[in-house]
This record gives sequence, structure tokens and C-alpha cells, in this order.
Amino acid sequence: MSKTKTGIAILVLLGIIVVLLLMTQRPGQPHAAHVKTESGNTVKASTYAAGSLPESRTLHSDAVIRFPSRPSANAVSRNVRRSGFAWILRQLGATEDLLDRLADGDLANVVIELKERAAKGDATAINTLGFIAHQKCLLGRDEETIAGNEARQLSAARLLSPDDAAWFGAILQQSDAYERRSISICSQLIDQDQVSSWVSERAAQGDGVSLWLLFLAASNVTEMQRRLTDAAAAGFPQAQYELARAILAGQSGAAGSGPNASTAMDLLRRSANALPAAEAALSRCEFSGCEGAAPEPEAALTHALEAARRGAIDAIIAIGPQLPAGQISQDELAAWTYVHALLQRNGCSVGLLNAAWVTGVSATLSAADTPARALTLANQYWQSYGSQMMGNLGCAAQ
Repeated sequence: MSKTKTGIAILVLLGIIVVLLLMTQRPGQPHAAHVKTESGNTVKASTYAAGSLPESRTLHSDAVIRFPSRPSANAVSRNVRRSGFAWILRQLGATEDLLDRLADGDLANVVIELKERAAKGDATAINTLGFIAHQKCLLGRDEETIAGNEARQLSAARLLSPDDAAWFGAILQQSDAYERRSISICSQLIDQDQVSSWVSERAAQGDGVSLWLLFLAASNVTEMQRRLTDAAAAGFPQAQYELARAILAGQSGAAGSGPNASTAMDLLRRSANALPAAEAALSRCEFSGCEGAAPEPEAALTHALEAARRGAIDAIIAIGPQLPAGQISQDELAAWTYVHALLQRNGCSVGLLNAAWVTGVSATLSAADTPARALTLANQYWQSYGSQMMGNLGCAAQ
């Protein structure tokens, strides 16, 4: 056989082998890949063949894993403060600069400036001052409550590692010190009656935010429902979201009656664009079939994933394991759980500031059995959406 014919035969044989190998690698089945860690080492991961997942959920196996290191106690404490204001004050019209000033402890000067603007009829100033006066001042904890809780949490923190205990203790004490200063500023600078009159005047003009603030201050359920319904009808997304939650909780009278009756699904759809939390709640509704509607698992997954990318990750973690087989992988769920823990460790998605928070976050982030592919996906999600999530949650400027 000539050299030319021999070469052609070898090429044909190689082509057949390649085809056979490709046929054995069916779409959706894992194949071996190596993922580089930040330190430069490589770990073996299980990736999926191209086309088995939507592009936004496809693993990019050549990515270097770069998770943020644990922030300092000072940084986390500031993030907790900033996000604690941002979730609502942005909806009231507050600027990013004002949020920074509040997080940095400039509450006294902020209140003085807001009072000056509120006296001139500035709606944003009136509503921002109204929220601070009610939630941070009127409902603020007294010294006995602060000190008692701090002592209990520091005692519980003894079960943590020494490093975690010191980190958490510094965060807690900084948070409590800020609240103590706030109480002092409230007593010196806030006139509750004056602020209430400004808010009431705005509410009488149909201002949805002011109506919602009156809902917070209402003294009975009937008045609360009336104020909340009025605020939702005026188009305030937070009111629409909270009214939907009241309806879903079965609160008597929350939905109203007659042609103007509200449905939770409609309220959540109207508020979902403005509020990631509302989109997460909408996905839960679609999954379970709220108010007698047929379940919509595909729509639920779509909204849960979009809400997660915006920072509201709880829905995908909750409904993911219950979705029909093939809609979402266990690695994806583990990845979102990991990202959620990263946000919490950064002080961006903290419920109660307690030792259990540290325990839960540490357990997730240090788990030895987290699959390599889940870590790679988590890295991909963090690199793609981390800044957006932190911005939406208020830890950083949008």
C-alpha cells in the first residue's frame, strides 16, 4: 500500500474513533473537567455537555474560582447598617449618598437636613424622616433590651471557634453601639408629632409612601388594612408586596371584596419588577398554585432564578428540590445555597444578627462535601451577579 493510501486509512480510522467517542458522550451527561482554584491548583469537576442547560446556567469550566475572603467586622457591620436602610429608603427616594452617610454614622446631621427640607414640603424628606422616626426611633430598643440581647448572644458565641466568636462579637457590639447612638439622637432631634403631621398631610394628598407609613403606625387591624390597601392602590410596590403577603397568610379582610378586591398574584406581579423579594414570592405562588390557580413550575423556576440573580435567593432554595426532575440540578441548588451564604457573610442578607447566623454561614462555606461542580457554578454566579446582588440588597451602591 502506498504511503498516501496508508495516510488516508489512518485518518479515516481516527475519524471513526472520534465519532464513537462523541456518541458515547450523550448531551446532559457529565464528563471530566479540571477547574483552577484561586491558588492555582486544579480540582476535578463534573461538567455537563454543551446544550444540556440554558446558556445562563451552563458551566464554564475554565473559570478560576475567586470567592471573596471574609470581610472585616467593620465592613460587615457597615453593610448590615446600609442594607438595613437601603431596602426601604431607596423606595422612598433616598440617594446613595444619604445611605452612605447613614451607614457611616452621620444620622444626626442627616436628620437635621431632612427636617429642614420636610418643613418646606419635600416629599422624599418627609417620608424618609417618617420612616426613621417610626422604625428607628419609636420602635427602637431601649438600653435594657439591647444590653440583655448582647449578653445572650455573646454567651452563645462561646460555642463558636475563637476566630468566629471574636469576629461576630465585634459586629454585634458595633451594631449595638450604633443603635444606642440612634436612640440618643432620636430623643434630641425627633419630634414625633411634627413628623406625623407632615406624613399625614402627604397621605391626605394620596401619596402611596405616606399612606404606607401610616399603615405602619396604625393602632388596629381595620385601620392597618385600609391604609395598606390605599397605599397599594396608589402604586407603592412595598405596600403591594405586603398586602399580597397578608392575603396569602389568610388575614381576614385583606383582599377586600367586590369589583375592587385584590388578588395576591396580581399584587406580586405588579411589585415584582421593583422588588426582588416580590419576584421571589411570585415564584413560590406560581409553584404552589396560589388562590386556586394551577401550578406553573416552569414560570416559577424562571422567576425564582431571576430573583436569585437580583439577590433574593430564598425562593430557588425553597422550591428547587421540589421541581420536576430535570428542571434544575442538585449542583445548581448547592451553588445558589453557597452564594446565599457568601451574601450573608458579607452582611448583605442578614435576618437576625446572632450566633446561629455565623454557625449556618460557616457550615455552608466550609462544608467538605460540596461538589466541585457546585463550587464552580457558585463562582460563576458570584462573578456574574455578585455586584448586582450586593447593590440590590443595599450593601453597595447601585
